[in-house]
Amino acid sequence: MTHDLTYDDFFDIVDNLYDEIWVYDNNYKIVYVNKAVKRHYGLNPDDIIGKTFFEMLKFWDPSVLPSIYKSKKIHAIRQYSNIGVELFNIATPIFDKDGEIKFVAMSVRDKLYDNILIQNNYDENPFDYSDIICVSDVMKRCLKIAEKLSDIDSICLITGESGTGKTMLAKYIHDHSPRKDKPFVSINCSAIPSELLESELFGYKRGAFTGANVNGKLGLLETASGGTVLLDEIGEIPYTIQAKLLHVIQDKTFFPIGSTKPIKVDIKIIAATNRDIQKLCMTGLFREDLYYRLKVFEIYIPPLRERQEDIEPLIFFFLNKYSQKYNLSHEISQKTIEILKLNTWRGNIRELSNVIERMVVITENFKIEPSDLPSDMFSYQYNGNSEDIGSITSFDDAVEKYESKIILKAYEKHKTSRKVAAALSISQTRATKLLKKYLNK
Repeated sequence: MTHDLTYDDFFDIVDNLYDEIWVYDNNYKIVYVNKAVKRHYGLNPDDIIGKTFFEMLKFWDPSVLPSIYKSKKIHAIRQYSNIGVELFNIATPIFDKDGEIKFVAMSVRDKLYDNILIQNNYDENPFDYSDIICVSDVMKRCLKIAEKLSDIDSICLITGESGTGKTMLAKYIHDHSPRKDKPFVSINCSAIPSELLESELFGYKRGAFTGANVNGKLGLLETASGGTVLLDEIGEIPYTIQAKLLHVIQDKTFFPIGSTKPIKVDIKIIAATNRDIQKLCMTGLFREDLYYRLKVFEIYIPPLRERQEDIEPLIFFFLNKYSQKYNLSHEISQKTIEILKLNTWRGNIRELSNVIERMVVITENFKIEPSDLPSDMFSYQYNGNSEDIGSITSFDDAVEKYESKIILKAYEKHKTSRKVAAALSISQTRATKLLKKYLNK
């Protein structure tokens, strides 16, 4: 049996191609993109169609379209998307009867599936924003503060729960500073035994103590001279070392263990912690003078549950990252995305990364469905509260119970379908449909 190809059939086929398809008019306006853009940029076609090339520039680097308009020739280029995907873009001009450009069509394939591209290490991605994926206003404000602090040498303190990206933000500050070509030394103060921390930070001279290296040892602060030092988990530094650290912050000098000659270092110090240092001061575990010195410039990174807009772009970032890492091919269903967006993510970005990595490796089918999620995802969570969904008879039953509890709890709090839609990041039409479904049960 054969079927004639209709206009709608044609667009349905193009819309569902694995490769990303873009069409521009002759004046930088986007007239069509297909669904693959979601995989590469974390955006829906409706978020893009109708915008101009210049409005979308922040989503990839470098750009090829101006060259097409100028040369009127096919161009191929390697690009990086805003969520860190390496792309291969072939842009083709389409001409009218007078030989002028009418449209520019682009076929874009991600790195994993094009054997033309050279395999590079993922961490060598040069795109400036590939490591910090965010669309939320609160995280954009964090980045703006970070950029301002990158231009000065004063110490700054980054606070936030474990897994929110404090180390990443510290590296972002370093990479945008005049010190970017110098060392970035990250020191996890909680991972070094307290009795060794002083010698690791400040070094020691020959014969400083029994068992010392006969040649002495350079401290980590000295090895970073000219660059940036991140003192991660600074709340774990023993009280006895804090005075010496305060001296380094204020004067950029210190004495190695066993030395009477001061060492001067040119370093920018960034501190990070997931603990409440003010409470540590109240209990006598942290020096108040050091705390107030650290607190002059503070950046607080909110937990992922308080910036839900960032979850979906991060999902696609990690999906592409681990698909590339393990040489696997997966898409993720919208239902799965919605469940992931509603999780509380107590482990924050680190936990989300681990879940996506697991699903990429374990899932056997091309599309990742809710059934591929870890079982503990199906404890109902909303606004930090958690409860088990109860007994279930099937997977579909589990998903429906999960969905109903979310919708009814949201309605109990927000009272209108519009507010429910906003709280759960879904359309009002969908919120209304779900409310009708579950309120009548």
